[in-house]
Amino acid sequence: MMTHNQHSILFLATEYESGMRPYACTIIHNMWNERSHAIVVIKDEKYKQDFADLDPERVHFIHYPTCKLGKLVFRFFPNKLIKSIFRLLKEFNIELVYSLTGELVLNTSIKKIQKHIPVLYTVHDAIPHETKLPFLSLIKERLIVTWPQQALLKKTPIKITNSKAQLRFIEQNFSDSIVHYAPFPSLVNTDIANGDAQVPETKAISNYILFFGKIDIYKGVDLIYKCYCTHPELQKMQLVLAGAGNYFFSTTSKIKNIVIINRFLDDKELADLFSKAAVVVYPYISATQSGVISIASFFKKPIVLSNIDYFKEVANGYPGISFFKNGNIDDMAKAICEAVSENVSSEQLYKDVYHPSEMTNKLTDIIDKIVGNDDAIK
Repeated sequence: MMTHNQHSILFLATEYESGMRPYACTIIHNMWNERSHAIVVIKDEKYKQDFADLDPERVHFIHYPTCKLGKLVFRFFPNKLIKSIFRLLKEFNIELVYSLTGELVLNTSIKKIQKHIPVLYTVHDAIPHETKLPFLSLIKERLIVTWPQQALLKKTPIKITNSKAQLRFIEQNFSDSIVHYAPFPSLVNTDIANGDAQVPETKAISNYILFFGKIDIYKGVDLIYKCYCTHPELQKMQLVLAGAGNYFFSTTSKIKNIVIINRFLDDKELADLFSKAAVVVYPYISATQSGVISIASFFKKPIVLSNIDYFKEVANGYPGISFFKNGNIDDMAKAICEAVSENVSSEQLYKDVYHPSEMTNKLTDIIDKIVGNDDAIK
């Protein structure tokens, strides 16, 4: 763990969308100091293990309601969370609230908090992702996620993003905001790096084409599935689609070499999943920012990416990284074949882009500037 300037920071991690938990954990651990506090909303006691090495007196857990009515009330009136925030602000002379996971539940109370203290608000998706949901589910998504997300963008004057493209978008569309940029943190924690659990579904196979992540339309999972099914040259290897979610396309192909692992994979399973892959493919049709590349590059795998702006911004020019034209499955198949044939490690990308010092040094500078500069909080 690294120690930095001793600013008193209150970290907030209240959301559990895909990738949010490891994102928050990485930043909290790398920026933690003797005056830090964190409020973490958890769905299960097992999530406490992520913070077991930190002072338990300064990590404050709030349990997410289990019943539907309780969840709905918490989304709009998170009274326990608000009380905890103001108690800590008063008791420990907090200098900055660092919102890590979007904190959509604070939509109705963020202005009240900002009257007392500056809030550094992390923007994950300034532009909502493509989605394909039934009508009622779409309304729920907009009510709970999209609308609060857009409202918070307008209400928070100090923002931070991990995407240069998103930085430009915010600067152009929210000109009254002060926007900071820091590199995306690695999502590789100790359990991922040293995990020894075997993935049952891939026990008997190796050297496969891997997609890993939550199943969502913007991630282009349907494209890699279609690409594999229509290109016999790929079918010499198996295709593994690993991650929980609702499949929005038909997966009834008669091709036997496709393994679908439609469940949440424990962090300790990922070393086995990635180490046995021949190539990792991320066929996203859009992304504002993402940390998925960090895991594949940590395990030194060849990586095939769609040529969306964010991926090019992060990975262009590195060994072991191949791009294909976004949405073009013929180009994707060609890139996969070449990546497998050349078998070049992507390790250098991890060393240069995802090393903890890159993120922590930048965040330290940003926090110093905010805490020490009144102009940064107006």
